[in-house]
Amino acid sequence: MIEVKMTKYVLFLTEQEINGLLAQNPALWEAAIQRGKAIKRHEQAKQRNSIKEVIEPNGDNKAK
Repeated sequence: MIEVKMTKYVLFLTEQEINGLLAQNPALWEAAIQRGKAIKRHEQAKQRNSIKEVIEPNGDNKAK
């Protein structure tokens, strides 16, 4: 079950139900896929930056 929180409701849908709804609107399907890709890329970049900051706290990567 996938929980969808809305202003006045909480919906619980199965993956099959969501696939059926998205199949009726291919433009929404494409928009959701692109949004998911963008969010994943942003999360990965943020994680890489946080790891980089731990390794190089001052942003100075030159050896002294």
